[in-house]
Amino acid sequence: MEGIYTEVQVKKQYKHAELQFQLEEDINLPEMKPDLETVIAQKWNVLINDVKNGNGKVCVEGEVEYLILYSREDSVGRLEVLNGTFPFQQCLVMDTGTGEMVRTKVNVTSEQVKKRNSRKLSVLLTVEMEAAEEGPDICRFMEDWPEHIEKKMGHLEVMSLVHMGKESIQVKELVSLPANRPDVGRLLMEHIQLRSGDVYLEDGKFILRGELFVFACYESGEENPRIQFLDITVPFEREADCGFCRDELILDYDCNLIRSGITVQTNEDGEERDFAISAEVEIVYELKEKRECDYLQDAYSLEEEIRPLWQETELERENVCNARRIRVSEVFVAPFDEKMLQAYPMRGRLFFSEPEITEGGVVVEGTLQAEIIYLTANSADPPVIGKVNLPFHQQFELGVVAGKPRVKVRGNISQLTVNIIDSGQAEVKGSINLTVCICQMQKIPFVTKVEKMPRVYKEERMAGIIGCIVQKEDSLWSLAKENKTTVGDICKINNITNGELPEGEKIIICRNM
Repeated sequence: MEGIYTEVQVKKQYKHAELQFQLEEDINLPEMKPDLETVIAQKWNVLINDVKNGNGKVCVEGEVEYLILYSREDSVGRLEVLNGTFPFQQCLVMDTGTGEMVRTKVNVTSEQVKKRNSRKLSVLLTVEMEAAEEGPDICRFMEDWPEHIEKKMGHLEVMSLVHMGKESIQVKELVSLPANRPDVGRLLMEHIQLRSGDVYLEDGKFILRGELFVFACYESGEENPRIQFLDITVPFEREADCGFCRDELILDYDCNLIRSGITVQTNEDGEERDFAISAEVEIVYELKEKRECDYLQDAYSLEEEIRPLWQETELERENVCNARRIRVSEVFVAPFDEKMLQAYPMRGRLFFSEPEITEGGVVVEGTLQAEIIYLTANSADPPVIGKVNLPFHQQFELGVVAGKPRVKVRGNISQLTVNIIDSGQAEVKGSINLTVCICQMQKIPFVTKVEKMPRVYKEERMAGIIGCIVQKEDSLWSLAKENKTTVGDICKINNITNGELPEGEKIIICRNM
């Protein structure tokens, strides 16, 4: 007779691989571009065009878009832009073949731009690529055995995977220049960052709320053009349909800005004062629910020989999260005694160290790396980029952490500001939203099958009644199974009412022969 089975769906990561490579390229200025004096700033954006897996490899084909802002050799205070792409194709050794989803991440982690001469730049980029093959998996185990046998049952609380996937949400906003700013002549450089991106569930849909931090450097449309900076925060809220979403489900997600851009538009008065902002936000998500299951831990029979077969499986028991906002600050000192006239935050990036598990929770350390752009008191000087690191250290109290849990840290920048203290110093302040989640894991030996065996009778005669001194490792179940009797019989004969066997206790066992 077949057993009664139950199933729990879990996420399984089949393969994982990482690779670091370098892109070394030369950029020759086009003929129509003026000679280069100084490189001011650069921007990199990685686009993945194709992912192929097979033959023990995952191959990623894409390109790195670049935008380089530089000062002109033939003009004081005028800036120019170089843009283009560096194609790449890299393969990671990773034996795939399950047919599940392969997720890839490619990021530029460091850059070096050198001026060779007034018409040529050399670029060296360090790129990190990561691939993971993952997907849902079914854990199938025996919930009960319908025949009359002695059974030891267990109770399980587990996080069951309902669905996993990704969703792309488009954000489009129109922002007008403040009245005290001149019209746009040329847009030189822009940075768009996702800040405070939070995802919520409603029945049948995702709700994405967040802010886009927009930095723009442009040349005014005046007769004598001036360099202008604009930094604004644009709040937004968007919805996306989700057939699997229900209020009571537990959502685990990563939210990233994968594409963005700005175009200058003419307003109703015919003036170029509007910025059309577009962004694509990707949500990679897992939907889970709490389940309680009974399962067969062990079994034996008094009438025939049976043998349970076990398989150990690791399951997620619970997911405990703690979120908070922290504030960091650091003083930036301008090099070479430069006199700062104006300063703006251009971009911020978060870097995390490996989280440290402590008795009461998790310690998270990292750095907010801020890039600021400033103008000096000398109007003939081009803008200058400065970098400052704002370290942070936070203890998250998450209760007793048992075993080896999975720790996930999610963070985003909610605010970044620059305030000039005096002509040579500026205070950089940042606010960071940090969320730390601990997935408590449990390894369970499940009964997957019960085999019937021919009963073996021993020739030597065994005593039907024995005396036993309880050892530390003994339990009612182990003694009953070993001596072919039942837990109920042992309790009845020895007048045991609480189900406990103190170590050293003397008991009598009547064997079922």
